[in-house]
Amino acid sequence: MPIFYIKKEFLDALKRGEKTAEIRVGDNWVKIAEKIQSKSIKPLAIFKWRDKVIVREIYRVEIYPSIRRALANGRWRKLGLRAKTYEEAVAEVSKLYQNKKLGPSVIFWLRKLKT
Repeated sequence: MPIFYIKKEFLDALKRGEKTAEIRVGDNWVKIAEKIQSKSIKPLAIFKWRDKVIVREIYRVEIYPSIRRALANGRWRKLGLRAKTYEEAVAEVSKLYQNKKLGPSVIFWLRKLKT
């Protein structure tokens, strides 16, 4: 089960239902995505901000070669970003990863757990 450490604004968007997907960048996230696809790890996502925790089911995983491709076709609207346009979304996500080597991007599609 992947643990996603997120900012408070994203945790709030997740609670409100505005955030239905999570994007992560890098080869390590591709490996996690592949394990979810092959069912070798449970498709559950744990979101943490300080001591607050939210759990969501990952029902689909998509791997893209770049951030721009991952955010195309309006997918960026599902991430709970403040961006109003595609270009703003690319800039916002790139800024989150500014000190890291960019690489393939993964979108984890989320839904509330079935009870």
